[in-house]
Amino acid sequence: MLTVRTIKAEFDNAESYGYVYGYIVRKDIFPVYVTLGKEQEYISSPLDDKNTDFRTFASCTVYIAETDEELDREKYIEIIPQIKVRIFC
Repeated sequence: MLTVRTIKAEFDNAESYGYVYGYIVRKDIFPVYVTLGKEQEYISSPLDDKNTDFRTFASCTVYIAETDEELDREKYIEIIPQIKVRIFC
């Protein structure tokens, strides 16, 4: 599962088979564009921050770039197909 941080508006507007923009954290922070699959029920964890909202989507494709500008130009460093994604804000 890949975890993607979004802004509140992206989080609220996310829907099955839609898309979101956000960021992932690896060694650095990378901007991403995610085509969402079907939304699934989010199963909370005791480690979840109670002030953070989470949602889960199956069979997503994640497009990762090094900068926002490269994301806009569709110059991706990696594309990850068919992955489960947890979004949060």
